[in-house]
Amino acid sequence: MNKRWMFLALILCMAFNSFGFAGHTYESQANLAETVIPTSEETGQTPPAETPTPETVSSTPTAEQTLTPGDTSAPVQPTTPVMTAVVPTEEIAPTTAPEQAQVINAENSSKLTLKRQDGIGWGSLQKLIVSPDGKNVLLSYSTRLTLLNLGDLSTIWEVDPGRILTDITFTKDGSHLVSCSPGGTVQIIDAATGAILTTSIPQREGVRSMALSDHGEYFAILDYTGISTVWNISTGKQVQDNNGAANPGGINAIFMSPGGGTLLIDGIDSKVHKQVQQWNVTDGKFKIGLLGVLNEMVRWKFSPDARRIFGINTRSLTAQPANTLVSWNSANGVLLKTYDSVGLITDYKISPDGTTLLIATEDNQIHVLDVESGGKKGVFAKHTTRIAGMDFTPDSQGVVSLGVDGKLYEWNVANQKADSEHDLKFATPRDSMMFSSQGQRAALLSPDQKKLGVMDVGTLSGVQMIGPEEISLRIPALSPRGDLAAAIDAQNGLNIWDVTSGKKLQTIPTKTRQPVKKIKFSPDGKLVATLSEGQIFVWDAATGSKVREVAGQNDFDFSPVEKILASDSTDNRLFLTNLDTGKTVTAIPGDHIDAISYSPGGDRIAIGGQKVQAKERGLVNLIYQIDLTSKQRMPVEMPELLGTVSSMAYSPNMDLLAASDSQGNIYLWNLMDGKRTAFFEELAFSPSELAFNKEGTELLVGGGDGTIGVISTTGGETAGQPKAAEAPGESTIPELSSTPYTHTKGSVTVQLPQGWNLKEPSDLAFVSSEKNSNGIVAFVATNTINPLTDEGFLNYISGCEAQFAISVANYKETDRGIDTRKGSGYVTKTVSISGIEYFFETYYTRDGSIVYQVNFFTRKPYIETYLPIYQGIYASLKINKAYISKQMPYEEVNTINGADNSFVYAVPTGWISETMQVTDTNARQYSAPDKSALMQVFAIPWDDKQMIGDTEIYASMQTWLETQEGTVTIVNREKTETGGWQITYALPEKNRNGVITGLKIGTNLQTLNVEYPTDLAAQYSMLAAKLVARFSLPK
Repeated sequence: MNKRWMFLALILCMAFNSFGFAGHTYESQANLAETVIPTSEETGQTPPAETPTPETVSSTPTAEQTLTPGDTSAPVQPTTPVMTAVVPTEEIAPTTAPEQAQVINAENSSKLTLKRQDGIGWGSLQKLIVSPDGKNVLLSYSTRLTLLNLGDLSTIWEVDPGRILTDITFTKDGSHLVSCSPGGTVQIIDAATGAILTTSIPQREGVRSMALSDHGEYFAILDYTGISTVWNISTGKQVQDNNGAANPGGINAIFMSPGGGTLLIDGIDSKVHKQVQQWNVTDGKFKIGLLGVLNEMVRWKFSPDARRIFGINTRSLTAQPANTLVSWNSANGVLLKTYDSVGLITDYKISPDGTTLLIATEDNQIHVLDVESGGKKGVFAKHTTRIAGMDFTPDSQGVVSLGVDGKLYEWNVANQKADSEHDLKFATPRDSMMFSSQGQRAALLSPDQKKLGVMDVGTLSGVQMIGPEEISLRIPALSPRGDLAAAIDAQNGLNIWDVTSGKKLQTIPTKTRQPVKKIKFSPDGKLVATLSEGQIFVWDAATGSKVREVAGQNDFDFSPVEKILASDSTDNRLFLTNLDTGKTVTAIPGDHIDAISYSPGGDRIAIGGQKVQAKERGLVNLIYQIDLTSKQRMPVEMPELLGTVSSMAYSPNMDLLAASDSQGNIYLWNLMDGKRTAFFEELAFSPSELAFNKEGTELLVGGGDGTIGVISTTGGETAGQPKAAEAPGESTIPELSSTPYTHTKGSVTVQLPQGWNLKEPSDLAFVSSEKNSNGIVAFVATNTINPLTDEGFLNYISGCEAQFAISVANYKETDRGIDTRKGSGYVTKTVSISGIEYFFETYYTRDGSIVYQVNFFTRKPYIETYLPIYQGIYASLKINKAYISKQMPYEEVNTINGADNSFVYAVPTGWISETMQVTDTNARQYSAPDKSALMQVFAIPWDDKQMIGDTEIYASMQTWLETQEGTVTIVNREKTETGGWQITYALPEKNRNGVITGLKIGTNLQTLNVEYPTDLAAQYSMLAAKLVARFSLPK
């Protein structure tokens, strides 16, 4: 039976006269030259074949899937890029005399620049790596790259990469460096000069984990939806993806084999147990899992030959933390060895020849072990501070290691004796920093985390060093006046000092269930609050006594004008608690909360979080405000953050709001209209801290790496400005209209892209499409009369998808996620239309007796570009339940061609198709999702001898009914306008009504029968009449 879904056809027809998407892109902060990199097709290179996986031991995934082509775990030589280099400037500084700083406002945002404060270091050391030829060593700090000659430790070059770095590696021949940043940006750097040659992969939204192959051939990203994608760095193209369905409990992190041929996924199975799986990047198929994995195992690494996989077991049977290193056979997943404990592991390395292990421990020692036997070869014990980085020389005989005190050693693996010792002037890791209010002072931890320094931010003078303490410190805090400092120690104790004298005033055992993760002083400095998972304890800073205990999850803030504490909850409410009484003043419902910040006047609160919406593969990071007088959400919102909100700050004049996110981006918005006025890409190490100075002329940016940046109108690195962006191809990406569109019948209100075509196929549907056929948004709502059960909701989705499957070419479902508890879900598929591949995603929502769906069609090159617009559309969608519930049930219908295209009929959206138990092989039955109503299409053989008149034809139809249904009461018989015959009937024994109609087509009486419950006749009779009217000969 040839079938055609007419509603989809209408959408697609409109699409080819229209289609496109909105969202801002921003200039990269580095000065990059145009680059040409040969693709694998141009060079003739292809990934080597994957070594077959032995079948002796198997650990299977929990859901069948494929990744979707790439390479293998054997190292791959990257293609040689042809590049024109532009060396970045050594300093971020203005070329003219400094201007007088202006108060930052919306008008001068285009002039804003960021300048890092010199004198406090380049951030945390992310990696120490020896070059492939063994002649140089690279020190990769979060804000600076330094290449040193390994012979005399002289500086070869030193550059600011223009963004925060989280990982870096040499290419196999040592000619280039490949770096990655918190937002997934991948850059290629000339190893000889430090010149940034190109940005191979731009920043993405919602990055959770990243993995770089050992020589920079491939790069993998795990996003917030649980999808992992693998990219060929030399071409900048995606070569594989994994939808994460084999890890129903979520994914913790991803890792790559040395050559990039295997993607290692650390995830959770359906029984909430950890599972570690290997996936082949070449064909996307599951290879094998690791056996004997415990939930506490972390920090996975491959050996250089990819034959072994290592991980750290952090499980402890006592109150004391413990670490042991474990290894597996990567080919069969068998656990090979558990190495003897040598202490708490801070880092470990496997030698290039795969025979030797280096294990750095918390007691500042580096242990040398034999990989095969686990036997201890010796200990390098010259470091007196924590190991910041270490690496083998290429011959596996030497080691270069650096302590956080700047002491660098070159030493011999065989005897653990130092060949040379150097004192580097470079700053080494700092883990955190905090500003006082209005940014006059900053508190920073010392590299060894035993001391706390307090300094004047503007001059970096007046440093007061507190400590040293016997145990390490973390999470520093300053009182608003900067006269008190606090930090959490390794035993989870709260320590408070007088800054002027350096005297410790309190050591308070917090006794929290989980480690403390945030500290804040009250505006008067008399109280200090600590946040751990689910708990906020408020302490008297003078006496150390606990004043209050308040519920809290992610953040909190003190009111600047009254003794109120604002905190979040697991049910997405903002709680305001009176600290005098301990009682909740109010609880305001909202979206998921990550960050909370009071305005200077205390009359509003900024909330940074994520949009709470039906389950979908999309995340809307946003900032909104609560007016504390009305306790209502304010209309101006700030969406489109790439990462989760880390910190926020109001300007003193209350005209701007600044924020930083988990990917290191810094934003400024105009609070009058919510428009973004400035953007600095990946420049603030997370978790970061923001504060305006009291004059409003500077925005201070404190990084989690201990760096301080100053954003002002004078000097430094210029902010990227919003501009219209070009998608792949020729379409210009529009913005969402600030004025919502409302259907002419009032059934739905939504924000749609500016400039897109718009049609309303029915009272309950609209279609918006871009003019160049690159994207479509189609909405349709259905009145189901009664709320669908979970089974009925699943039936509705299956019915819709079945119609999609028979309507378009090359339909292939790739993912499905339905949460019946929430009454929402999505189905993802790919389709081919006129030879063009489309990504097609449908989101279904059950809301009482209404089910609605939003369909997104996107040409594949535009998927990532259009995603923010789709998220904005979905988040803004509001349906008029009162109107929809009064409309005809299942009003939207899909027109189908009958057998041999000899007739047409209509099927309601969401009805499921079944085969009828009759002799007609083309007969079909369609049932409502709740099985309350049905429609049958079948043929009664035409008998010329008996069907000689209308009476005999009616009799034949009635006989068929009685044979199928039993007792039938005929209500009415009539001829139709199309020349057919129609009977309206009742089935009193079944308490059902119906209508049957027939047309003579060839040698058959082609018949359509609609049947429904008597008690719903008022609603279903309208639908039955519509279905009968649509049953006709082709036009």
